[in-house]
Amino acid sequence: MIISFDDTDSRSLGMCTTYLGALLMDELKAYGKPAGLPLLIRLNPTIPFKTRGNAAVAIKIETSEPEKVKQHVIQRIEELAQMEDENTNPGVVFLENNNDEVKNALAAFSNGLCNT
Repeated sequence: MIISFDDTDSRSLGMCTTYLGALLMDELKAYGKPAGLPLLIRLNPTIPFKTRGNAAVAIKIETSEPEKVKQHVIQRIEELAQMEDENTNPGVVFLENNNDEVKNALAAFSNGLCNT
């Protein structure tokens, strides 16, 4: 399973998406085995509507309990995201299998966003 999330922080209230990634890397060991190190996906740091540093995190985990992983991640985002800031809009994506069709569609979508 690949889990990716972003936009949990706030320029004025703090928090850090990469900090949440570090917490989850440790906490998710209860549900499976992390597959490698987390990925820091650097986004455009000059975009005016960013929250703080403008980077997303992706974690790959081998698990037989994907529903528990999802529940845990969503709960931690709800607990830690700076929702008091109107510019904080967390998002999370769960990719449960190695479906090349889905990966290719996500890559095409991402490339389309980067080229506009």
